[in-house]
Amino acid sequence: MAAALLLLLQLVSLASASHHYGGTVTYSYKGRNPDGSFRVDFRDRATYDGCQYSHYQTCSTGNCGLATNQQRGITDRSTNAPQSNRQWCETETVQQRKVPTDKPFEMRASSCCWIRTRNGVSGWRFRTQVDLGSRSDTGKPNRSPDIAILPFLRVPQNCPRTYKLMSFDPDGDTVRCRYGNIRNIECSGCNQPSGFVLDQGSCSLHYRNAIANPSVFGFELVVEDFPERPISLSYTDGTQSYKAPLIPMRHKRAILQTYPHTTSASSRTATPNRIPMVVAS
Repeated sequence: MAAALLLLLQLVSLASASHHYGGTVTYSYKGRNPDGSFRVDFRDRATYDGCQYSHYQTCSTGNCGLATNQQRGITDRSTNAPQSNRQWCETETVQQRKVPTDKPFEMRASSCCWIRTRNGVSGWRFRTQVDLGSRSDTGKPNRSPDIAILPFLRVPQNCPRTYKLMSFDPDGDTVRCRYGNIRNIECSGCNQPSGFVLDQGSCSLHYRNAIANPSVFGFELVVEDFPERPISLSYTDGTQSYKAPLIPMRHKRAILQTYPHTTSASSRTATPNRIPMVVAS
């Protein structure tokens, strides 16, 4: 879900070449249309060093339907960005889509470049996997986990602390936050920031220590949801898929391919997140 500084942009100023601060993407089911198709809203929060930028979502796999409406607005902005960059600006884009089927599909956004980071991430990718199958436990279409987080956090150098990433799943599923670990799909070089520990179960980021530096750490996180007990997802074409709970973390590597989370048919992200952090003296 991210990469490294592109050589072709080395001669371009930092302000224009490196401008992405992070963001999140989630979806929500909004009901059926008279023709039987599905209404789905995508909520894309993006933070850049200028208000003119936003993520551009395209269909990656499956039948993603058609966009029927889109609205974009500025939610926040700041004059406290690093001196080498313009002011950061957070926008939110809500796109309404008409989807003909409840089968899984995936939306994607990608580009370069992050603002300059200490752990070598620059390009970025968001992969939002959607599965609208009807759940056996709720009788309703499956929904996406959500997470609330500030786009930019300043960390005092000598003050260990914990940042809780507010996570929630409307289906009552278990939510897990983890570092991306699939190179060029969930992360770029997959270089996890040193001095930080991520508690996957509570979605808490613990800061331990780091050398003071005006540049930032880029965090490439994956948010997944897992049912509390085995369930099935039923689709309008008569097919089904089956989802299992998340088993203990020590078996994580063994089960990622066997027990996919409820918002996807694979072990990749349901809600991608990007956060920069700067350690201040």
